[in-house]
Amino acid sequence: MTQNTVGKEEVLAQVRRNSAGSAFGAAELELAWKNRKPSNDNNSAVNFVTQAANAFRDKHPPAIAVMSVDQSNEYSAKIETEASRELSSEFDRSISSLEAQKASLDKNIQAERSRAKALYGEFDAIPEKVQALRADFSAYGNALAELDGLDAAFSSVFEASVVKGGIDQNYLAQLGAAISTREIRRPILEKHRKLVADKIKKFESRNAELAKTLGIPQHSL
Repeated sequence: MTQNTVGKEEVLAQVRRNSAGSAFGAAELELAWKNRKPSNDNNSAVNFVTQAANAFRDKHPPAIAVMSVDQSNEYSAKIETEASRELSSEFDRSISSLEAQKASLDKNIQAERSRAKALYGEFDAIPEKVQALRADFSAYGNALAELDGLDAAFSSVFEASVVKGGIDQNYLAQLGAAISTREIRRPILEKHRKLVADKIKKFESRNAELAKTLGIPQHSL
């Protein structure tokens, strides 16, 4: 037999019968039930509840040892009030604990909602960012292609000016300057083109990560 098989109402009724002279009140007995030692049978429970009730009265002794009936009734009422306050305090502490748990839970829920909102915002922004990066990647590619075509452009313009007469010195000077700085500009353009390519790869990976986290399909990038 376990403690859970001990009958509370039966135990408290027996305590009342055994302690008729003490006139334990309802709040006293409820508090004693809460404060009793664990037991596996009703007889032990009766003893432990009685001990708990008497221990509570020992904390609040009467002003005089020998009391009249009226004084005894007054004392019992006072003890019942103290027991009620104790039970009320326990109830209040229980409510406060539950409220604290709820506040903590609400805070966690709000944090998760904020996190989800941020993740969805980040996920939704990926296509536009990748599109802009691919435009930059294409622009760097075009700039590199222009470097490779400078010699042919210079030759074509120079030959046309010789055949037709009259050389466009300004344009040839611009082409010449571009050719002379070509190998300086090339590694810079290649470097930044690679940086853009790396960013695109990171966004592609992040696209897969966020889709998995949020449980939604990936963007088609």
